[in-house]
Amino acid sequence: MACIQRTLKFLKFSTIFAFACAVYVVTTAQSDTMISATYIDQFQSVQQIDYVDFDIDINIGWFVANPTATEFIIFDNDQTLHRILNNEIVESWQYITSPDQLFLVIDGVYFNDMFYILHTVDDTFWINDTQLVIEGFPLALGNDDNHLYVEAQVENELIVYQFNADLEITGDMMIPSDDDAPVIRVGRIDLPIILQTTFDGQVTAFVFDEEFGTYDVGELPTVFGHVNASTSHFTWSDPNSTDLNLLNLLTGENQVVSSLDNLYAQYYLLTHDASLVIAINVDFEPNMVAWDTETGERYVLGQYRACERIPDRVKLSADGTTLIVGCDTGLELWKIADETESD
Repeated sequence: MACIQRTLKFLKFSTIFAFACAVYVVTTAQSDTMISATYIDQFQSVQQIDYVDFDIDINIGWFVANPTATEFIIFDNDQTLHRILNNEIVESWQYITSPDQLFLVIDGVYFNDMFYILHTVDDTFWINDTQLVIEGFPLALGNDDNHLYVEAQVENELIVYQFNADLEITGDMMIPSDDDAPVIRVGRIDLPIILQTTFDGQVTAFVFDEEFGTYDVGELPTVFGHVNASTSHFTWSDPNSTDLNLLNLLTGENQVVSSLDNLYAQYYLLTHDASLVIAINVDFEPNMVAWDTETGERYVLGQYRACERIPDRVKLSADGTTLIVGCDTGLELWKIADETESD
């Protein structure tokens, strides 16, 4: 299917972001330090992308970010996708040929410097302009250094398909299930890793195309959490938000980072080095809280941008330098700021 109504708008634009006070000038645009507990005191909001500045009908916080969080894909209420660079829309397109068609964005990633959007058109499934011939309904799209992965549900089973950059299937893996021991798929874990948890606290990790490990971590399922980019650690909490935990997926050791005392968060993110857990929208407030995984020290990071509802998507950039919050009013980027004294 051809990519219909692709409109290019290449614009010249430059912006300087500076925050000044009596004795400091804090410059953040060039910061490329990875987020970690070491630099938590310099972690702050550095940029907002406001949808009100664009001449489009949009109140959706879904996005795809390139590895350095300098380019983004968003989509609006008119089923149009937009590529954002330097706070400007530089490209717009649709994957449908008629407004009567049913269009749904499922997921998206950047791979080999290209974006790939998993979506439906009516009852067919696509990545960009390539129709997929797979079993089941696709749930997620992910990637590693060499391949793309699509997770699909086939009745009560999960299957993961592996693709090359030309979107040719190069393998598949069925995730086993057991009717006598029902499991929960841990959400917001990026492919190619899949985590399942039983109701009595056994966690099984699958990484294409093998079972990575099985871990006993307690008496309750690990329903909330995040795996860091190197797939070395899994931060998790139980349904009652009793404790914040850190499971070492390489050694099987589980540690309690901090007591949560029923503190509920919409999102947990674990930094690349597993030194910091960041919670977003804690107890339904527009805030961020972080914990040092070694000491358990808790940091109140402040509020993220004004939104009318809970963020639709929150991600760490692939290079580990940027936390991106996406909500109905726009995007916000948090980074480690490079502070320099000024005369």
